[in-house]
Amino acid sequence: MINKILFAWIGKTDLRASQGELGDGLGPIGQAVSKRTFSHVTLISNYKKEEEQHFIDWLKVKTAATILKYHVELTSPTDFKEIYEAATNTINDVKKKLGSKELQSTYHLSPGTPAMAAV
Repeated sequence: MINKILFAWIGKTDLRASQGELGDGLGPIGQAVSKRTFSHVTLISNYKKEEEQHFIDWLKVKTAATILKYHVELTSPTDFKEIYEAATNTINDVKKKLGSKELQSTYHLSPGTPAMAAV
């Protein structure tokens, strides 16, 4: 069985969508899971853990995928080296846990996640 994995960094628009601030808008990650089917959604975030959990609870209603959360601490939200390391470490960990030969990965890049483009 092939695991279809979505990798995404939670952004401010995603949080706003989960808080109802976008009306019916789903935000980038919400749109992705509503348009495609994934077995796992891997979320990376440097927001407060309470905000992350609220978003995950909201997202669980939008997808049947298993949600994996990776919280990271950054010295700056624009420290691309730290962002890159967090992204690659997360991807490698998920591949190790799920078996890299059985993965079909989708990397969700939005304007707020420029460092993920280097992964």
